[in-house]
Amino acid sequence: MVLQLGIVQAAVHELNCRSVAKLLSGAIQVIDKGNVLEIHLSGDPRIVRLVPDLLFHGKRIATALQKGSSTNTFPRFFCRFRIPRVDFNCIVTEQKNNTFGLISRAIPAPLRDLQEPINTLSHAAGFLLAAIGLAWLLELSDGDPRKIFAFTIYMVTMMIQYAMSTALHGLRLSRWKMRQLTRLDHVAIFLFIAGVFTPICVLANDHAAGMAAVFFVWAIALAGICLKLFWLDAPRWASTIAFQIVVVASYFVAYPFLAEIPAQGAYWLALGGKFYLAGSLFYAFRRPNILPGILGHHELLHFFVLAGSACHYMVMVGYAS
Repeated sequence: MVLQLGIVQAAVHELNCRSVAKLLSGAIQVIDKGNVLEIHLSGDPRIVRLVPDLLFHGKRIATALQKGSSTNTFPRFFCRFRIPRVDFNCIVTEQKNNTFGLISRAIPAPLRDLQEPINTLSHAAGFLLAAIGLAWLLELSDGDPRKIFAFTIYMVTMMIQYAMSTALHGLRLSRWKMRQLTRLDHVAIFLFIAGVFTPICVLANDHAAGMAAVFFVWAIALAGICLKLFWLDAPRWASTIAFQIVVVASYFVAYPFLAEIPAQGAYWLALGGKFYLAGSLFYAFRRPNILPGILGHHELLHFFVLAGSACHYMVMVGYAS
């Protein structure tokens, strides 16, 4: 059976990706070979870098195109490609005479579409654990107003981050509403970055210097928030760099107070940072995809964020104790 080109065009139209539609205007053939769908795309060689990022809310994939890619190399990559009546994972196999062959191996029906439930449930669990963690930190604070303020900021920003992520992956709303949720999800990340460094500055021995540092940390986060508010469609590499710039800048602002972190706190702070860094690299490079369709780079990002949060929470427990 050969699927009609109209099906592919309809999927592209739903994603509002005109540049992709133009690239796909050449010869397209999708042949059903039982458990394997063989796709042949011929035309513009830029299609080699088409890496679909199609979640249920329909993210744009035009930014995945790399103009001017060499036609002599064809890197292997896994991707999830979802079009009407076709749901599969594909792996690039070969390039011959500007015809790009992609072989897809269908996911067993019971295992399809597990990525979004995993993403939703993982960060919903993070939200609940953060709420419990906030209560425990407040109990350990013994009424100290500085600790209560610092821990509340830290844990509330964590809860906001997990709440926005849970909503983004768990809700099925209109395209416009999903774009707003995406914007809030990115904003929440910058809020949480500032929230992580807030206790380190607020609980510094030099209170005046610490509060001044808090001001600068939140000013840096605000700059990142403005970037996301006005440039939602920024490519992944730009978003990843923006997050890392805010983290590094906040680190240098809070650096004078790192020596005051309680015993073992520096270890947990560094370990948590490594988890976050690894997760951001998964996001930027869309690798690895351990179980395509089930456990991919985005699911790993979620689990690494949970691990990073747990490590940094141990730093706060040290302050509270």
